[in-house]
Amino acid sequence: EEEEQQQQQEEEEEGGSSAPRLADDKLSCRNCFGEDVDGLVAPCACRGTLRYVHRQCLRREFEARAQWTRITCPSCGHEYAGQPAVELCRLALARLREEAGEADPRSCIAADHLGRKLRDLGFLEEAEALLRGAAGGLERALGAEHQETLIAVGNLGTLLKESGRPADAEPLVRRAWTASCRQLGDDHPETLVHAVNVAAVLRDQGRLGEAEPLLRSAVAGLEGQLGVEHQETLAAALNLAGVMRGMASVLREQLQLDDPSEASIASSMCLGEAEALARHVWEVSRRQFGGDHPRTLQAAAVLAEAFEDQGRHAEALLMRRLVWEGYRHQVGEEHPQTLSAAFDLGVSLRRLGQPGEAECFLRLAWEGRTRRLGRDHLKTLAAAHNLGVVLLQDLGRSSDAAPLLRGAWEGRAGRLGAGHPRARASAAQLQEALARLQARGSASAAAAALDAFAGAGETASGGRGAGEEAGGDEAGLGEESPRAARPERSESPAREEKKRREEKKRGEKRN
Repeated sequence: EEEEQQQQQEEEEEGGSSAPRLADDKLSCRNCFGEDVDGLVAPCACRGTLRYVHRQCLRREFEARAQWTRITCPSCGHEYAGQPAVELCRLALARLREEAGEADPRSCIAADHLGRKLRDLGFLEEAEALLRGAAGGLERALGAEHQETLIAVGNLGTLLKESGRPADAEPLVRRAWTASCRQLGDDHPETLVHAVNVAAVLRDQGRLGEAEPLLRSAVAGLEGQLGVEHQETLAAALNLAGVMRGMASVLREQLQLDDPSEASIASSMCLGEAEALARHVWEVSRRQFGGDHPRTLQAAAVLAEAFEDQGRHAEALLMRRLVWEGYRHQVGEEHPQTLSAAFDLGVSLRRLGQPGEAECFLRLAWEGRTRRLGRDHLKTLAAAHNLGVVLLQDLGRSSDAAPLLRGAWEGRAGRLGAGHPRARASAAQLQEALARLQARGSASAAAAALDAFAGAGETASGGRGAGEEAGGDEAGLGEESPRAARPERSESPAREEKKRREEKKRGEKRN
């Protein structure tokens, strides 16, 4: 990922996009019981009358507890999420640095928490700086193989993976995993969580054969140690679902020429398992956290992808709408995850022959990503390409499509190389748009683009046709899948257990 600008982050923080404004006057704050909906947020997994709280009430409660390295809700036991979590983490970090100093291990842990929460909101530049500082500070204070250090190192590796740098991430997540194996044993929950992070990095590098057995072992171990419905178990299972989707594609390609029937059976088995895993995670997350919680929406997105892979496009479309509406409700229309959901929804709509609505959602994704990520970001270019294809192939608007396709081709050729399949695909679509303009007598409209496009004919000759473009990974599903199946980390099992012991001691002293 490319980092967003600091100004954009400040605008989002001030805009209150972490939760919607609520219209139901019966809703009230769980702390003050006030029914004023301004500033009311749903920051955790609490349900019913405990679901909503005013931001200021949440802050006062957090300050009163003064447990600065604990960002979990005392009622449901789950970490706070979204913008409210970022606000609490900023407060905790400031207080600890003031009270104990920046080098204190508690300050480093607070920086690690803030870095993770900023990463979840898509602010990768600040998150990376905080996570690097936390890992380095904990190593200096506690040692290179202390569990707190390894947790921070693993979180930094996950951030690098999500920034599109899996090769840089692998040494860090492997270091955390191998050190945890030595200290805690292969089947300790913390070790298994590190193993999931390693597998996720391997998956992003296309090394599915290495990722699959590692994930299967981690899922089985976490089920035994923490339970089938623990959030770490669910995160590992969702990663395994993503790997099985990839395995299905690989098997299909490897076996298609030798034995098409065997390829179909093997691929169907992988996709069936991927669907079962994603459905399980989605159903449990919906029950635990609610239908519009980020964890539930991530599982819903992977389930939609499993439906798409099996050609069940109508079912996929229903899930895509749920995901987009959920993210829009929770974090706002301009959030990167909301824009990705809009992109996926646009692709699904086109597949079901609804190009008018597809244009609306793809345009939302393209315009939003242009503002948030920049016009040359690969995700922005993917949205420009797909929007251009809808305008050209489905709506017959060649003059509107040509600038988008030209931008997609130029950006992809510059970022990926002119011979990359995605650059060639955009080149092929652009050539067709220009040819249609010329055939209609719009020579002046095509001339300038043709001059810039000189020499692209050889590049485009190997590109895919319009039908393949709309139905393959280029249409967006492959590019977006890492977002949906990322390993979401709560506080580590080691930290959770330590804090439970501390709270028990405090309770005994009070009694």
